[in-house]
Amino acid sequence: LAPVIVQGPTAAKSIAAAIAYLNKVGQASSLSSVAGQTHYFSPFLPVDMEKRHLPHRTQEGTTYFITFRLADSLPQEKLKQWKAERDQWLGEHTEPYPPAELKEYGTLFNERINDWLDAGSGACILADKKNATMIEQALLYFNGGRYRLGSYVIMANHVHVLVSPLPGNELADILHSWKSFTANELNKATDGKGAVWQDESYDHIVRSPEQLSFYESYIRKNLEQSGGVACFAAGDRLEACPTLPVDLLIVGRGGGSIEDLWAFNEEVVARAIAASDIPVISAVGHEIDFTIADLVADVRAPTPSAAAELAVREKGLFEDELTLFDQRLRQGLKMMERDFRLRLNRAAQSYVFREPENLLQRHRQKVQGLERQMGSLLRFGVQQAQQHTDELGMVMRHRMEQRVKHDRQKLQGFENQLRILNPLAVLGRGYSLTRKADGSVIRTVDSIEVGEMIRTQFAEGEVVSSVTEKE
Repeated sequence: LAPVIVQGPTAAKSIAAAIAYLNKVGQASSLSSVAGQTHYFSPFLPVDMEKRHLPHRTQEGTTYFITFRLADSLPQEKLKQWKAERDQWLGEHTEPYPPAELKEYGTLFNERINDWLDAGSGACILADKKNATMIEQALLYFNGGRYRLGSYVIMANHVHVLVSPLPGNELADILHSWKSFTANELNKATDGKGAVWQDESYDHIVRSPEQLSFYESYIRKNLEQSGGVACFAAGDRLEACPTLPVDLLIVGRGGGSIEDLWAFNEEVVARAIAASDIPVISAVGHEIDFTIADLVADVRAPTPSAAAELAVREKGLFEDELTLFDQRLRQGLKMMERDFRLRLNRAAQSYVFREPENLLQRHRQKVQGLERQMGSLLRFGVQQAQQHTDELGMVMRHRMEQRVKHDRQKLQGFENQLRILNPLAVLGRGYSLTRKADGSVIRTVDSIEVGEMIRTQFAEGEVVSSVTEKE
């Protein structure tokens, strides 16, 4: 029970405000309960990996901490340095990364990027409240339909957001929808052209409740540092009353005069009750008293006491239900115990535990058999390879002999042809060859003179003569 007491001339407005406030608290509690069902990263489920300039890991059903930034939000010199250092780090470490290395990566690269973003580089067009509000409306547009939106903050040159894609929706499609729509709107608002957002976003799978709490605290810290420029949503709604779930409203008061009850006839109260998402029991005055609040409420109770009885079950029903749960729990535990004992007895009676030496000997024999089989296969393989090598050697020798014989015959043919064509071979048939002293061949008697020295070559040897007479 959370009683809200109102009285005086402004009672009607106070009642309406209390109803609206408790609805807000109820909404915050429902958000909080949904957040409690957040699914975190699981090492036992598949992870999709996409690498562009940045690594992007996704796992179905998880929550992500996203940072997307304006195109001019980081100095290019620092960005190039950051990419070079990150590439070097990734080259020196191999996946899967242990927790210590993941923490080191976050400190060296993610936190440094966030620090640079917080420095406020670039035109910072999101510092304009109209632009920031447009971004917020885009984030909220498909909330509950395509994704579940958590805490977010819109800074002057970047956006941080916690988001859980709902089944059938991909994180990449959600980010593309946000960035595509808002880029067009921002270009219209600023008379700009070209890219508004950096092509890639920084996305991190939330791994634990502690990490979720860290990211929410980081978003709150950004909000505090923004100087009122940033927009903030889910987190500040949860601040209203984070430990007070509201299931039912009882609107009423004890008996009194018509003037005392008149606040429950006011239009503002009637509209607040009608607009309430939380069920309302109207309990105004005594059983004979009727007000407009009775007509718009979900249920009318004749008195506040009767409303309490309608809202809360009898103690005996709770006790009976607890007794039933206790019996079911005890019965379930006994069945589990009996099942475990049965499994343990079966295990104890199994061949493995009764005769472990025999089982070990069987496996040892199997290993020995495999060793013998492997040895035989290796020897057979070696023999086959040796035989194949010998056969190849014989073929190669035969081919070499044939080639040598062929080349020798061919060479002999060339030699015979050269011998036939050799002009000196004619000398062997009784001819001779006569030359002048300068080596030129004498073909006619007119080419020599009397007294000139000539040289005559025979098949074997030559003579030198002097011309004494020409005819």
